[in-house]
Amino acid sequence: MKNINLLHITFAFYPYMNLGGVPRAVYDLVRIQRERHNVSVITNQIDKDSPESLPGVNVVYLKNLSSSMIYRYQFYSPVPRGELFPAIRRADVLHFHGHRNLLNDMIFYISRLFRKPYIITTHGTLHNYESKKIIKGIYDVITGDRFVNEAGFVVVHSESERNELLSAGIDEEKFRVVPNGISFDDLKTEPEDKNFFEKFNIGKNSKVVLFLGKITRRKGLDVALDAFRRIKGHNLRFVIAGEVLGNLPEKIKMDERVVYIGHLGQREKISAILSSELLLYPSIYEAFGYVPFEALYLEKPCIVGDDFGTSEYLSCVVPELFVSYGDSIELADLMIKLLKQEKFRDAVVRKGKRYIIKEFSAEKMAERYERIYRELL
Repeated sequence: MKNINLLHITFAFYPYMNLGGVPRAVYDLVRIQRERHNVSVITNQIDKDSPESLPGVNVVYLKNLSSSMIYRYQFYSPVPRGELFPAIRRADVLHFHGHRNLLNDMIFYISRLFRKPYIITTHGTLHNYESKKIIKGIYDVITGDRFVNEAGFVVVHSESERNELLSAGIDEEKFRVVPNGISFDDLKTEPEDKNFFEKFNIGKNSKVVLFLGKITRRKGLDVALDAFRRIKGHNLRFVIAGEVLGNLPEKIKMDERVVYIGHLGQREKISAILSSELLLYPSIYEAFGYVPFEALYLEKPCIVGDDFGTSEYLSCVVPELFVSYGDSIELADLMIKLLKQEKFRDAVVRKGKRYIIKEFSAEKMAERYERIYRELL
């Protein structure tokens, strides 16, 4: 029986998967939930043309005043529609994703008219870090703190994130920990091209080090570039793939072995990972980075920064793949080791893959949220 009416509120959703891990997480979750529950989503329409909805899910896309503001400043400006009120009225549970955006604020204040219970999954956005700290602080005083304090539960992706947020004064009893899940079927898609990088004039004999993901300041791209420039020989190329929010570092132009290839779709992403020697993900404040999990599942090593989210889960199983955030020398040394020592590389990858298959399926994620919804109701 479809016995709960669920309403997800997320700043981006299918098909706008180029905007990071949040739309990806919600997409994976609702595809499972729609088999059992009545699922709706309220989200932003990023482009001018209305996208096709996801089968079995009622999606309300709100037009935005400016698409360029989204890609340049991560600023969403949704325009309300009449469908909002009946969608909220029908819901038994509201599930907000992310924090500090106008869409959440709009739905939050409408939902208060109907006294709807809700949870928030932070996706690493609740803590005031990275940029615009003063503006975020003012926002929290005006509305952000109320939004968090009135939530039934606040879902974080790791104990490390939970401990970080306790200092912000949030009630400890509100927290629930649910890591994101991986849709393994999506990663079993036939790759687009087994020699994927040839189309970018990268020869078959080149060994590709891949940096994959939404590109923002905290992803550690500058550190990765510094580490790569320390390595000579090995016929290496450094390929950067992902949606740029802001500007690419000027350092990219300083090495002819470095190339940026833009955002990759799902099949392209799989092809790029399988065509690489190793991946780099030296980020900070990463609540749950998909790339290391996907790479290991596809049997490719991924070097990860020792930030608070991803490292909590993977460092206990594959500590060999972790480096100190910001240390380009340590990163370069580990890259060389992985490139040279095949037996070491394969053993680490096998350990990581077994652990990911056991613990991080999208089905497990959906089961954990099911328990939280029922506890709330």
